[in-house]
Amino acid sequence: MKKFTKITMIVSLVCIVVGMALMVATGFLGDLYHGLKKLHFGPNGIDIQEFVQLEEGDKEYHDTRIAGNEIRELEISVKAATLKIITDDKRDGITIVDSSEALDVSYFIEEDTLSLYIEKKNKYHVNTSLDDVTLTLMIPEHLRFDELEIDLNAGAMNAEGLAAEEFGLNLNASAVMLNDVEAGTLDVDGNAGALFLNGEVQKELDLSCNAGAMELELKGAYEDFSYEINSKIGEIRVGQYEYSGLSDGVFEEREGSQKKAKLECKAGSVDVRFYE
Repeated sequence: MKKFTKITMIVSLVCIVVGMALMVATGFLGDLYHGLKKLHFGPNGIDIQEFVQLEEGDKEYHDTRIAGNEIRELEISVKAATLKIITDDKRDGITIVDSSEALDVSYFIEEDTLSLYIEKKNKYHVNTSLDDVTLTLMIPEHLRFDELEIDLNAGAMNAEGLAAEEFGLNLNASAVMLNDVEAGTLDVDGNAGALFLNGEVQKELDLSCNAGAMELELKGAYEDFSYEINSKIGEIRVGQYEYSGLSDGVFEEREGSQKKAKLECKAGSVDVRFYE
């Protein structure tokens, strides 16, 4: 009886800790959602002109060109802030457009690697409008990185036209929308986050959803991939097939397929659809 009581107390404590963590994440995501509703999307993706225009009375943007087309690796860290990435065919380098005084922004270049750090100064105040903690990064339209690594903590991101041979995305209590992505390999790790991604994975997809919702629209067909699928209490939908409550996982090696997809969902949902 004492052992049962002890186990019950431990389980209760764990539930309390998880509940508190979810409350904090919900506060962040609620603020992010209200900010994301203000972003502008047309039927063909982001309207670039409307997306970056200034309204009368806003602070003036100032462009800071930080690197040229020689950058092959890009690392970005975002904490309690919003990042917009826009591709522009008129740019010959990577440019930061920063209109917020509420952000700490720093960057470093080592050989062909650019590291960019974005953080809200008062990161514990979650009611600040996302318009006040937004940084816009403009990159050349046809620039394809060898490696692209983006880490978001209680942040938001909106981007179009990103291309990389290796693309890594880590989400912690964050909301992300990516359109027209082109990746050789795509590695996504999500904790209490929301992701929408549209684009092409050319070699390998590795997606882990520990909590939250992930929605992918991939160029191609279900038959293009071989699959390794693991789902605990979460749900995974791939094409017309659904998986949940798996104890041993599903392995499907498709003859002739040149791509691999490893999908894991511990809690939450993953939805992968295909288009030609």
